[in-house]
Amino acid sequence: MVSEIRISRLDPDGIASYIKTNSLLRGSMKIKLLLLVVISLVLACQSSFQPKYEKPTTRKKVETDIYHGVAVKDSYRWLENQKSEEVRTWTIEQTKSARRYLDQLPSLNHFKARLSKIMRSKDVSYWGLQEKQKIVLSMKEQPPLKQPILVKLSSAFSTKGEEVLVDPNQIDKKGSTNIEWFVASPSGKYVAVCLAQGGAEIGNVHVYEVATGKKLNDIVKRVEGPTAGGSLVWLNEKEFLYTRYPRRGERPDKDLLSYQKVYRHKLGAEKDHFELGKNFDRITATKLKKAPDSDVILATSQYGDSGKFDYYLRLENGRWKKIIHQKDQVVQATLGYQGNLFMISRKDAPKGKLLKMNIKKPLVSRAQEIVAERKDSITSSFYYGNYLVADKDSVFMVYQLGGPSEIRVFDYEGRPKKAPIAAPVSSIGSLSLGKKGLYFSQGSYTSSTFYHLFNAETGKTQKTAIGAYSSVDLKNKAIIVREVATSKDGTLVPVNIIYPTKYKRGEKRPLILSGYGGFGISRSPRFRKSLIAWLEKGGIYAEANIRGGGEFGKKWHDEGRLTKKQNVFDDFFAVAKHLVDRGYTSNEKLGIIGGSNGGLLMGAMLTQYPNFFKAVASYVGIYDSLRYELSSNGAFNIPEYGTVKNKKQFEALYTYSPYHNFKDKMKLPATLLVTGANDGRVDPMHSRKMAARMQEVQTGEAPILLEIDWDTGH
Repeated sequence: MVSEIRISRLDPDGIASYIKTNSLLRGSMKIKLLLLVVISLVLACQSSFQPKYEKPTTRKKVETDIYHGVAVKDSYRWLENQKSEEVRTWTIEQTKSARRYLDQLPSLNHFKARLSKIMRSKDVSYWGLQEKQKIVLSMKEQPPLKQPILVKLSSAFSTKGEEVLVDPNQIDKKGSTNIEWFVASPSGKYVAVCLAQGGAEIGNVHVYEVATGKKLNDIVKRVEGPTAGGSLVWLNEKEFLYTRYPRRGERPDKDLLSYQKVYRHKLGAEKDHFELGKNFDRITATKLKKAPDSDVILATSQYGDSGKFDYYLRLENGRWKKIIHQKDQVVQATLGYQGNLFMISRKDAPKGKLLKMNIKKPLVSRAQEIVAERKDSITSSFYYGNYLVADKDSVFMVYQLGGPSEIRVFDYEGRPKKAPIAAPVSSIGSLSLGKKGLYFSQGSYTSSTFYHLFNAETGKTQKTAIGAYSSVDLKNKAIIVREVATSKDGTLVPVNIIYPTKYKRGEKRPLILSGYGGFGISRSPRFRKSLIAWLEKGGIYAEANIRGGGEFGKKWHDEGRLTKKQNVFDDFFAVAKHLVDRGYTSNEKLGIIGGSNGGLLMGAMLTQYPNFFKAVASYVGIYDSLRYELSSNGAFNIPEYGTVKNKKQFEALYTYSPYHNFKDKMKLPATLLVTGANDGRVDPMHSRKMAARMQEVQTGEAPILLEIDWDTGH
């Protein structure tokens, strides 16, 4: 079955979903180059010129674990110890071997040169807009600076006269310190800035005076982490609440990225006060929000990455009260005006419904349903962006349309109001309230992300100056086709296909396919400069909206997690086969790329369908599924993947765990594994062990490459 939406020219006002400031998925140079590497590997395998590849060898030392009576052997356990000098030496040699091979690829040199030219345009990007009375704060990426900076503007509609407020490049001349996030005080007098080093995502909060840029003496340590993230909200101009992790000596080292709690800091004070979390679980993660017209605070606490939440109110008298339990299935909430609390509930509504209750009588059982469940899913996200906000008389929600998304607006009684018009096959994110309406970001595959201001009273939308400027674009250069593949069990799986305008259907072109499939995260349209170089050469790019994501609500996610994770792999393979069967490409011209949970996906493709793809690029991937939960962040991810302690979940994990499912002799496609030595979310040991095992079993001529960056994280 094929369903198509064709666009030859997209409205330039289009969006990408919000991604953390320091995330690789923001489109850093490394990931742009990684995309080009997999492209080059595809092309190299078709060329008469074959670069010389010397396969490294790794010593084996077998260790055996017993899970539910099953003996599982591990030949490369010793590679888990990154502190070992032998492991460090091994890693350096692997990276050198990868570079020697990659530097021989003539096509890679072409793409690097083209991308460098594109990047040398010094295009700037702005994101993270916060408006406070007379000022606007925004992050700014400004090549050739290594790290983005925080700037102050007088208006969201002009960047003229901007002032640099915090520059990590001046704080750390090595360029290894980055801004994780920032939060301005209610009047904009101060801004709390979370700074981290080396990609490790362990962030400390520093406070700056916005008018002068003066740094105060206040430093709050261990607010941000790679496991539960971090959050901060100002109570007033002198105090803020924040989450923090245990400090050394408070708990054993193994627990320093767990047991997140809430504290209160007063500017100038030496001691902070405990607020909330005494009985929180080890893997509880908490986010904080403030009511727009009172001092009431809402704390949203998630159990690991389970999608199960408890909610607490800090009333104006400073007392905390638990008002919503996990069993209520409320997945997102926000405070409106006059004591109204709006909640997205999935109880008897897997695609979400909107409830309203007054915090003076906070009983979920008495909450009023004001927007019923509909065909499209209401977007909810704990870590990434705001998708539900309320002003004095309107509620703004983002609806997920299977990948693309749009904003819908309702009054406090749930009656529909005029909403911004979304560009076709685009996505919406980062909702925030300003003085004159709602700010939201919007972008697409062919148009870079910009913030827009929507006035609910007039119904008008204005494009701001806050966004990603680009001297190159894909308008009039690309066509987007949205088709549907059929998975193994009959499930229909969307895929977005971007190809050059001069492409003729039926021509088998080199094609790169990407996917993710996990944690209820939807893969939404977003602009990539690196695709310009690829499309210019006639290549095609495709992105699959597979199960495990949130494209079609809770059921879509649930069917791709725990013991049903195999559905994710089946969906992705079905999309790949669809692209070949429809004549877009051939097996000889097909490459795939994915990272993190998407790296697990790449690993599954390598073990389950090794002969279907020509090249694979996988970054910061999870490959040893049986030992992932032993890491700090792995414990948070148990609700998504399961645990070896549960027999059925162990059996599912063992069945698909990439590291454990290679045969002793296999012909594998050209593969590049990339990770950062400081990764706190997915231990780089996964990539080391995966590379060693793949190099051991490889009987073909294709290279198995590993590159580890010592100065980056996830």
